[in-house]
Amino acid sequence: MNFTDLQIPFDEAENYFKPNNKEKLNRLFYKDRNYNKLLNDTTYFLIGEKGSGKTTYCAYFCNNNVNNTRSRRYPISVDDYNKIIQMKKDGKLNYTHYVTLWKAILSL
Repeated sequence: MNFTDLQIPFDEAENYFKPNNKEKLNRLFYKDRNYNKLLNDTTYFLIGEKGSGKTTYCAYFCNNNVNNTRSRRYPISVDDYNKIIQMKKDGKLNYTHYVTLWKAILSL
């Protein structure tokens, strides 16, 4: 292998959601010890610090049918989050509505 043949991963995992980059992710994706934990029936959330690989895992599972499971992502933007917080501050969401709203978002 020549140095020019090396493939460098993207800095931003968002690029792996693009159809023409799916194969690149499949070639570069490293299945660490957490991979099998994510496949457990009892795993519902992937939480971690910025840069810990959450988006890369999401892209990998969304791009591939893993263990007969098809994954989808439902991104919540900072603007969406801020709108919810502002509605709460403005008194447009009581505690029950606020909790119900977050349960619905997390259940997606």
